[in-house]
Amino acid sequence: MITQAVEDGCRMSHDDIVRTLLSRLARLADRDPALYADALFWAAESGRSEILADLLNLFQQDRRQIIRALAGAVSGNRFSSIMYLLDSAGVDTIDQVAPKRFADAVRMIMPEAFARTLGGCAEPLSRLAENALQASRSGDLGKVIESFELAKAQHSGNNMRGFSGAFSEAVKSGHSDILLYLCENREPHLVSPCVTSAAIAQIFMNFGWDVNEPDISSKFGANGVQNGQLLHFAVQRKTEDVLEVIELLLNRGCPINSLMFEDDPRSWMQWKLGESGTPLFMAVQQGKTEVVNFLLLNGVHPTITSTTGRTPLEVAEAAGHMDIAQLFKQN
Repeated sequence: MITQAVEDGCRMSHDDIVRTLLSRLARLADRDPALYADALFWAAESGRSEILADLLNLFQQDRRQIIRALAGAVSGNRFSSIMYLLDSAGVDTIDQVAPKRFADAVRMIMPEAFARTLGGCAEPLSRLAENALQASRSGDLGKVIESFELAKAQHSGNNMRGFSGAFSEAVKSGHSDILLYLCENREPHLVSPCVTSAAIAQIFMNFGWDVNEPDISSKFGANGVQNGQLLHFAVQRKTEDVLEVIELLLNRGCPINSLMFEDDPRSWMQWKLGESGTPLFMAVQQGKTEVVNFLLLNGVHPTITSTTGRTPLEVAEAAGHMDIAQLFKQN
């Protein structure tokens, strides 16, 4: 798909390829800006100012797209891009210093989202958390900010655990701008199976996510049995960026040869009675030829057996995945 190709080109700084794709895209009448949110993120995150301008012009300098790009610029500490985006949004930046926090930059573009904290009757914390969750799902950053800022102002002494659902929805829906705002304003709530894109993973890692450590989400009692199994969940992804996410995790030192749940004693007691294997083993089970090939090229040990003693090759042959079996024989 052209959307994935544009994102990949922005992420890997292939400007000529991106320009060619954008020229084709400009001739299409039906262009959904939401599909290019990650492309905007990476163009800004990597400081590709000309490509960023081309993308924004394609979508007529829409404020929503500017804010999506702003999330990338802040994530990459690209202060010139931050100022360019603020200018594009109509903000007077004369004598201004580029804000370092996403929330501060967004406040300059949409101050109305922060305004309700100045007055009004207190709303129940549970209602504000539910409002934030629904807004995260739909991609309404303004409503998320309004709900969260009201909660901070009206319930400052209370635990903000209820907003964990907003994190999950932002991640599952791929709304990197909402995730960045939430990460800046409370301890990140990570649910590894929900990570939907390389941009989402990058934001978590910018906030200190160590791919070798258990999920932060376990502190809140959610998905605790999935601690530390990031690569196992990544190979199960059904989206086109599966290899990009796997590569990102490997580059950050994610263990490539670990058995599912072997580093979580409670879950290990449950899973070892069935069959637990490596990320490669899981990719073979699901017949994912490209993922298997990618893992083999990146140094995975192909002969590590599952808890029942089966090798990935044996699984491939038993399941009739002969193309995968051939890959093992070639390696």
